[in-house]
Amino acid sequence: DGSELKLPTGSGTQGLFFQASSGSNANLRGVGTNYGELGFFIGNSENFRLDSSGRLLVGTTSSTSPIGWNNKLQVAGTSAVAGISIRRDEASTGGALLVFGKSRGSLNGNTVVQSGDQLGGMYFTGADGTDLNSIAAQISVEVDGTPGSNDMPGRLIFKTTADGAASATEALRLDSSQNATF
Repeated sequence: DGSELKLPTGSGTQGLFFQASSGSNANLRGVGTNYGELGFFIGNSENFRLDSSGRLLVGTTSSTSPIGWNNKLQVAGTSAVAGISIRRDEASTGGALLVFGKSRGSLNGNTVVQSGDQLGGMYFTGADGTDLNSIAAQISVEVDGTPGSNDMPGRLIFKTTADGAASATEALRLDSSQNATF
């Protein structure tokens, strides 16, 4: 198809370049201080970066994680493209999934969690003129009792932040017995 892989020689930008016969190109090259990060480019535009801390940065070249958590996947942008799309196309009743998991053990282990452990959460932050560390609302799932083999009691908690407050407080709880508390 006229495409080729080019390995640059000499000084300057170092990387792998894939060029089509039409002149358009894609490349993977070292970026950042002493080329300590990898940038993925289409033409001259950097599309995403793997930084020196192992974070995948999409739409940005530096960590911009709200709440200062420096998450391993960060997506930023100035329009609706700053989102994450999860889609499932199948002739079945199943839909797209987002799965949260937690263990108390080592990486990829199965050490049992305990009552009160957060299994997953969603935090909604907004810029307050200083940073993006102010949480406006939070949805959390926690263990609600003693887990056992194939037994995971859980509760769902909704929190909101009142005007003038600095942290979210519980507004609604649905416990493992399906009792709602306001």
